[in-house]
Amino acid sequence: MLIHVDWFQISAKRDTNFHPTKLLTLESKILPYQTRHFAKVEEIFQAGKRVCTIASKPHSPVIEPNVCLVKFDNWYLYCSNFLEEFHHILANLHMKFNNITRLDIACDFNKFDNGLNPENLIKRYLSGQYLKKGRGKFKLIGTNSRVLGMDYLRFGGATSPVSAYLYNKSKELKQAHFKPHIFESWEKNGIDVENDVWRLEFSINSSCKDFLETDTGAIISIRDLELLKEQNISHLFKILCKKYFQFHINEGKEVISRNEVLKLFKGKKSTVKYYSDPTKEESSKSDKVFVKKLAQLNEELRGQDFDLSIGCDSVLNYFVDSRDVRKWAHKKQSVKALPDF
Repeated sequence: MLIHVDWFQISAKRDTNFHPTKLLTLESKILPYQTRHFAKVEEIFQAGKRVCTIASKPHSPVIEPNVCLVKFDNWYLYCSNFLEEFHHILANLHMKFNNITRLDIACDFNKFDNGLNPENLIKRYLSGQYLKKGRGKFKLIGTNSRVLGMDYLRFGGATSPVSAYLYNKSKELKQAHFKPHIFESWEKNGIDVENDVWRLEFSINSSCKDFLETDTGAIISIRDLELLKEQNISHLFKILCKKYFQFHINEGKEVISRNEVLKLFKGKKSTVKYYSDPTKEESSKSDKVFVKKLAQLNEELRGQDFDLSIGCDSVLNYFVDSRDVRKWAHKKQSVKALPDF
């Protein structure tokens, strides 16, 4: 079993006087297009190989002019000294880390620790043998043949703070773009590459709250760079499994949580819940009415006034976070995902 970071994007602040010619060990290439939120997109290369992409110069005056998004290339995340290199690159780019805007944590394996084949988990979930607590949509991809093949199961959507994916990674690499650095990491960590390798992946965006471990009192912040350390990534993965990928064996009990838990991975049981920042104001009915009205205005502005739409996006996202109503807003589909590229 191999747990690692598979997507890493941050928000940072850049020295406004910085110029690409000041780069020491890196090279910059400006791309001939813009994004919805940023006027400038550039690729950063190290020794001729791209390491990250930067979106800067925000269109909206609401966003500070030195704010930018930095997305690191997938191969770079598999380097053993990534965290050290990350700090080196930010210093070279004259940037100061602000927060993590998207983080994907993946676990690659042939079978679950209890010996269960991932495809059988999907089939038994669909047949009702296994139950999953909570409500919401899921997405399934399979193969229609003499024997139905199940390749992909997803919980959560584009606006969800956390989405969970279980899919056949070997099949994806064969059918899509082969990534040798992933294959090499499997071999290095003792994963059987002769058989199908499956991936359980959690995609976390910046709207996700922090987590509180009630048995230790520890707060796990998804905005802290300490999270990228190997032991912390493994710990967070187990927390996410408990919260977003826990199944129960159907014993016929009406309340799902009273059925026996299906133990997919080994390890100490952790009691985890969302952490609500006590410094944030509690929401009121009028706050929720305001969010609805602001979301309606935001939709009206789309396609009519670009700058106002961007500003409205920023105000809307700030307000739902400051009033701690993002979960409610997602359920009501009032707030869309934060900017990405």
